[in-house]
Amino acid sequence: MTSHDVVPPTRLRTFLPGLVSRITFGALLVALVVRLTGDVEPWGEEGLTPAVVAHLLLLPLLALTLWAASGTPGTSGRPRPVVLTLVALALGYLGDPVVAGTLLSGVWEALMGSMELEGIVYQAMMLVALLALALVAQTLAFRGWLGAGRLYRLAGAACWVVGVAAVAVVVSGLLHLDLAEYVVGAVTAGAAWCVAVAFLAVAAWRVDRLAGTGALLHVATAVLAAAGLLVGDSEGVYQAVLRLSAVVYVAGQALLATGLLRSLREDSIRFERLA
Repeated sequence: MTSHDVVPPTRLRTFLPGLVSRITFGALLVALVVRLTGDVEPWGEEGLTPAVVAHLLLLPLLALTLWAASGTPGTSGRPRPVVLTLVALALGYLGDPVVAGTLLSGVWEALMGSMELEGIVYQAMMLVALLALALVAQTLAFRGWLGAGRLYRLAGAACWVVGVAAVAVVVSGLLHLDLAEYVVGAVTAGAAWCVAVAFLAVAAWRVDRLAGTGALLHVATAVLAAAGLLVGDSEGVYQAVLRLSAVVYVAGQALLATGLLRSLREDSIRFERLA
């Protein structure tokens, strides 16, 4: 093996080849800093504070960065894994409780009607189902690199099962099923998320270690959110956990996108050498 057989090391300018991608990435870093400096309460009523605005911009800025960084000169389309990742980011955005409580509050009020406790449970479980669907789309983005073996088939089967279960949860919520019946939907949504994140972690780690680390940060986000609910608001720990979990989630998404871009770049280099 010669030095020409080795894929060149990746640098920041390699991942962000154009001016647009660098500008959006810089804006993303600014939004992260602003988000860390303020408190954002899920389903809160504090209005559009700088921290809330920064939170609402995190995933859109990441999506714009990925879109700009994945372009190929002379073409307007994007590779299928990039499109699936953008779909995953969109679903993750819709599943964000802060987005649901601000930008989409009117939509949720129309969907839930006059329900109180039931509406809260329905909304929470539907958001979890949307996050599970986001993980399915992200797993499909990496599935093409798994070859044609057992893991490829298992990932495909898991995506189908989780996707159907998550859609069933969303439809059940829209139909306002009885709360006792919807407990089954709540458990289904949680189980779907667990299965989806497990398969995403395995698939992403097999393809790229950065992407695998990003998938594991999804698990860390869930652990932080659960810890925040357990500790309550003692000495501001709850708000600190909320800040950290938001940043960890976006960092995980950014690592997934970076691993995806690196894998596409390595494939492109190998193809050029074979041509």
